Amino acid sequence: MKRIIWILIISCVILSCNKKPRDIEYGSDECYYCSMKIVEKKFGAQMVTEKGKIQMYDSAECLIKDVLNHPDKKYSFLKATNYLTDEWIDAEHAYFLISKNIPSPMGANLSAYDSKKEVEDMQKKNEGEVFNWSEIKVYFE
Repeated sequence: MKRIIWILIISCVILSCNKKPRDIEYGSDECYYCSMKIVEKKFGAQMVTEKGKIQMYDSAECLIKDVLNHPDKKYSFLKATNYLTDEWIDAEHAYFLISKNIPSPMGANLSAYDSKKEVEDMQKKNEGEVFNWSEIKVYFE
């Protein structure tokens, strides 16, 4: 019986340490980088630190700037909102489009996409320039 109790306790501890993204509370959550209220569903982003702290951003550009300004910050993962689906995608494997026809909250006209096909289709409709994670960081340096 004691063994079962210990297994349950250890399982609870392990599950409580699970680092995963959480949904943004639009109109309530504030951007960790610029302190603006997060209101636009197509542009949010987040960082989950190695310690499990969740930092929300109103746009991918705020997330990118925070990563660039704190190169020693340790994180478990970075998420951006897919402009087409409003779902979380891995920011480090996402494709980004800068297009004057897709204004974003901080004015960089930056939107994120899960696949190369998605971003290329959006580029055909809206013009602009396509970037991967490494390229978009260089762009914002």
